[in-house]
Amino acid sequence: MHSTIAMIRGGDDQVQQVLGRVWGDATGVGGGRYCGVMLEDLLGRVRLLTLACSDYPAGLRDLSDAPAAFRVVGELPELRRAIAIVGTRRADDEALDFAYSLAREAVMNGVTVVSGGAIGVDRAAHEGAIDGGGRTVVVLPTGLDAPYPRANHDLFARAVEAGCLLTEAEDGADAQRGRFLTRNRLIAALGRSTVVVQAPARSGALSTARFAMRLGRPVGFRGARFTLGSTWIGQSEVAVRGVEDLRGSRRCPIGDRADGRRPCGRFPKSNRKHSRFQ
Repeated sequence: MHSTIAMIRGGDDQVQQVLGRVWGDATGVGGGRYCGVMLEDLLGRVRLLTLACSDYPAGLRDLSDAPAAFRVVGELPELRRAIAIVGTRRADDEALDFAYSLAREAVMNGVTVVSGGAIGVDRAAHEGAIDGGGRTVVVLPTGLDAPYPRANHDLFARAVEAGCLLTEAEDGADAQRGRFLTRNRLIAALGRSTVVVQAPARSGALSTARFAMRLGRPVGFRGARFTLGSTWIGQSEVAVRGVEDLRGSRRCPIGDRADGRRPCGRFPKSNRKHSRFQ
């Protein structure tokens, strides 16, 4: 198995090359032909949503700087029961397991999973949602002509069939730091609650948590407490071990299933190959 560390430390091209060797040509990762076909398909399926549209997400309207318009490829899922799952690109195996299992458990309880499509925790969350047969929203920091990161183009193609890609960025917009920060406010607004899986001090996932708190949305966390500016996550928020913790907490609710069924139990650790998420 190729080293996950090499994939984390390498640039985007190196990540793509490593993933191509791990998964092979069948997935198309690392091959320009696959990416070109996927991108052409994306651009042919774009839908524009504006503030005037009846199906403009209610959560986004809570933003003081709600996007006047954004584009969607795929079907925008029901977001009244949605959870944002975010974290570092450089996640450890335990965090990847947790993000994958939490997302899978969430969708099996009728909850939509929202994340940013990055490698690491984001990818694990999207993979868990898709493998659980549920719905997921990938909020991109770039335009649809070059969705970032390239290493996740195969994930984006599958996410379109299990939900949608969403972006307010115009085509030609590259992956600059400022676009990640503005993207993160959308992730926070689309989720009824946000769970931070693993986030070092400079992680962009903490900005998503800040946006969620400003919106009055609950923020959950996994593992030891950490600081968010001058605010302790953990003193007024909820520790999350699974969907049942979210469902049972007044601070981080996701609501009951529409069909009245009891929520699924927690899933054991996944047997996923962690290199797939990295």
